[in-house]
Amino acid sequence: MTHTIDELRSSDPRKVDLDFAYKERFLPRLPPDTPKRRAEQELFEWFNRSLDAILQEEQYELPPTQILEDDPYILQRIAMCTKEVQIIVTDDRKLGRLAQNKFPDRVIMRISIRNWVRIDADATAVANAIKEDLYEEPDIHVDEGSLDTFLFKTDIKPSQYPTWGDPIVCKPVREQEDIYDVYLAPVTINRGNVYDLIEIVSSYRASRILGRRRR
Repeated sequence: MTHTIDELRSSDPRKVDLDFAYKERFLPRLPPDTPKRRAEQELFEWFNRSLDAILQEEQYELPPTQILEDDPYILQRIAMCTKEVQIIVTDDRKLGRLAQNKFPDRVIMRISIRNWVRIDADATAVANAIKEDLYEEPDIHVDEGSLDTFLFKTDIKPSQYPTWGDPIVCKPVREQEDIYDVYLAPVTINRGNVYDLIEIVSSYRASRILGRRRR
């Protein structure tokens, strides 16, 4: 009886047998391209590239810090650099003081994130202004954590597309006074206004540098 029913079912003209795996014809959906995914891929490539050097205790390049706590790596980069003037772009004053205490033989300077945005993140103009005044070319280190926090608060941060099931973060409408307080007019940094935009962390070194300019 069961065999007869199977025969009748298989003879149904509406039934079509497919000789290939139909689902395998479709490719998996590509994940959306976001800054976080690019940073994860860059960190993964760095790990694969540096793994042998790390295991053999050889010198290796420091990892990208877009998604890492970057304060320790900024200090490591300053230790590895040979230039006397080191500039940290950060809103973390504690990081600047820590760097000055850790490297007393260096001139540690700090640019706030707001001033960094106002000068359009022009590292070349900053280096030229410092070199023109101190005859020393500086190294510049950007605190990615401080920069991300500032951009998130000011709605400048690029949109990150949520994955399926993630909550969508909606911000309240910004007041006009807040917009005026955040979006300041851009400036061009030069030798004349360099110390209005850049803070010298050490008060002793600041007094010597600024005292020389007044003479």
